[in-house]
Amino acid sequence: MSLERNNPVARLHQILIVIGEHTAQDDRLTVPLAKSMGLSGSDDGFAQAITSFITLVGDARKTVKTSARAISPHESLVIIDDLNKFILSSNIWDLRVKSLKGWIDSKYVLSHLAMLSASVSQEHTKAVLSKEMLAQLVDRLTRIKEEIINSDLSVDLRRFLLKKINELIWDIENYSVSGLDGIKSTSDAFIGEITIRDKGGLEKDSDKRNPLFISVFSIFATLSVIAQVNATYLEPILSTIVSSIDITERYLQPKTEDFERISTVIEDALSRKESFEEAIGEVVEKIKKEKNLYLEGKQPKLLPGSSQEEE
Repeated sequence: MSLERNNPVARLHQILIVIGEHTAQDDRLTVPLAKSMGLSGSDDGFAQAITSFITLVGDARKTVKTSARAISPHESLVIIDDLNKFILSSNIWDLRVKSLKGWIDSKYVLSHLAMLSASVSQEHTKAVLSKEMLAQLVDRLTRIKEEIINSDLSVDLRRFLLKKINELIWDIENYSVSGLDGIKSTSDAFIGEITIRDKGGLEKDSDKRNPLFISVFSIFATLSVIAQVNATYLEPILSTIVSSIDITERYLQPKTEDFERISTVIEDALSRKESFEEAIGEVVEKIKKEKNLYLEGKQPKLLPGSSQEEE
């Protein structure tokens, strides 16, 4: 499984390759564009592909501008800006594959993006969620929405949860385009808003202790924790252990059982802690300690699901 999905430059490079390899050069650009993003070949799919592609070009530019490793940053920005201008100056709905391919070939865009992607890849190595896990999350969230509608949670909280779940489902369904960033942003925002509501005493105590609410919170919190642990604790040491497949699989490619064990410990923390902040903090520290022990060659049992006791 590729770890480049969270690297906007790599995603842009891969999409342009798919466009260039499209055999029907007279097709509209939207056809291979939607296909490269796993979107439907309908007008809705084409519209989403166009919006996502323009956003991706902007994300790639931001990546280059903020990267300390990007090769030839000025030249790289010029290439990305020129690509953006070419797209925006055209009628993108009617733009043909051969037109963009001709422009890309004349500017040697693919070769430059390949080198640029490699130069910034270390800074964008984050957790990669499997298709199976993403599908299970969408299914689980869809079922939870029905439970919320028919629950005894307060009306205001029900509306809030349904709105946030819809946002998260959208991020999950667009994971092939936006990677982990959208999921992380929505999950972090959810936790922040719930924390503010909690401090303001806006939720009934029965809402806070409701198993359905705790289940929803644990899903958002688990996704946030997975992203936070990788971004904060794992990336700084990748340069020295990047060849360790075990480390990569355990912390950058979390499996369904990893998700479930983090969810379990979050729910346990919520049942014991007074605030949501304290619960999340406890979980992050436990996973951080588990990771450090694992790197030392031990198999800790700090979270549910580990196979051995801490040595």
